[in-house]
Amino acid sequence: SSEDVGLWLKSDDAIISNDPTDPDRWDAWKDHSRHSNSVEAEYDTVPWSMTSPDAEHNFHPYATGFTKDRFFRERNASFVADDRVIVPLTMIAVTRLSELPDTDSVARIMGVSSNSVWSQANEPGISVTGADSDYPGRVELRVMSDPYTAPDYLYSSPVPLSDTSIAYAKVGGSNNTEVTIGINNESSFSVLDSPAAIDGDNFSLGYGVYYDQAVGFNGDIMEVLWFETALTDNELMRVNSYLAVKHGIGLSSDYLASDNTVVWQSTVNSAYNTDVFGLGRDDTSGLNQLISRSVTSPELTVSTTTDFASGNNTARPVLGADRSFALMGHNGGAVSFSSTNVSGSYSYRSERVWLYQASSLIAPLAMKFDLPALAPGSKVYLVRRNADDDFSAGAVTLGEVNSSTGEIAGIELTDGDYFTLAITLDSDEDGVIDPEDAFPNDPTETEDTDGDGIGDNADTDDDGDGYTDDDEVLAGSDPKDDSSVPADNDNDGISDVTDTDDDN
Repeated sequence: SSEDVGLWLKSDDAIISNDPTDPDRWDAWKDHSRHSNSVEAEYDTVPWSMTSPDAEHNFHPYATGFTKDRFFRERNASFVADDRVIVPLTMIAVTRLSELPDTDSVARIMGVSSNSVWSQANEPGISVTGADSDYPGRVELRVMSDPYTAPDYLYSSPVPLSDTSIAYAKVGGSNNTEVTIGINNESSFSVLDSPAAIDGDNFSLGYGVYYDQAVGFNGDIMEVLWFETALTDNELMRVNSYLAVKHGIGLSSDYLASDNTVVWQSTVNSAYNTDVFGLGRDDTSGLNQLISRSVTSPELTVSTTTDFASGNNTARPVLGADRSFALMGHNGGAVSFSSTNVSGSYSYRSERVWLYQASSLIAPLAMKFDLPALAPGSKVYLVRRNADDDFSAGAVTLGEVNSSTGEIAGIELTDGDYFTLAITLDSDEDGVIDPEDAFPNDPTETEDTDGDGIGDNADTDDDGDGYTDDDEVLAGSDPKDDSSVPADNDNDGISDVTDTDDDN
């Protein structure tokens, strides 16, 4: 909550404008911590403005376009001391890196320093390393040690380009020498030779210079938190869970609500911990995510309304009570319709299946699928099973998906449901689906009652009992039932009704 954090900046509540004629002007990031110490915009000629929410940023606004002359800064940050002190810290940032710095430098996300003229923000700080460095695209933590040194630490994996991610670093331990750095709840651990210190209260967001060895951040920044303590693993997981749900970021671990309740259990089926995302409300953190899409898997958008384009701040039905969550992850399968593991009259189902986990959910869901190309005459349905993903029997149909828009509304799922898409094919578009059509590619035929390979429309003896259809109709027998035959006294294959010589 705001009482537990030293600095908390959110792009979805960041505008403090002194110009009433320009409502989009972004003069500062509002600080949601107990300090309420806003971080002001700095620019040379181009003012800051809020960038509109979009699906790539999980329907939240963002700041972009950082340079050495265009960033955000607070010269007297109240969450750090104004001289060198040895204190623990945890820095967390939600960013979307569009490209690497093209030099052997670092793109600073945030940091603090003394208030010297040349120094915007130094150490401690987290950055992304440049393309020309030995380890391009890594999250770097650079700390100030006592005695005066500035060692840096890199996380082993590069930051994914064009995907929103959570970068974090913390320093703590009994001597303030233990360092953890990572991305999306995956981290590495190191030990400093000397205690880490903070050298001032000049905070910078999006740019930091150390003898001109840093550049503006190459991408977008959505949310920043700085804790005045080294979070425990559990605390960090709770913060990362909040950020992951809000920003559409998939974690491989459990997801925790603010009260430590597990709202996504990764061990239910480990095959479904891919691209976990969803909706959530948690009043402690201010989370109220009412539309969401995984930033790494755009095939499914979930909302509480059929507006799948507007930002998360658009008026929508509430999700439910405090700490309501509706999360889902998939099995990594292709979205194409190629699996025959589906019951009923369906021709195929999608290889991709989602697992749904929910708590305290009230509102029904609306879904928008990015459908693959469909054969003419296809119809798409949302189907589910509870407790397992074997759709060969017992698949429950939830409704038809609009094959043009991929949308379906009014969906109510149960915790532990597996759901997928299934299709019926009508290849010849004659109104009869392929599984029920004896001639799926011939629009003039659908039935072959006697199985002789001739469609009933062309066959003169549909049931193959030796009597023509016309003869049976006149005689009153059923032309499609070989056990229903007309009276034929002389057994010559002509019903007595039409035979001119009944006894031959």
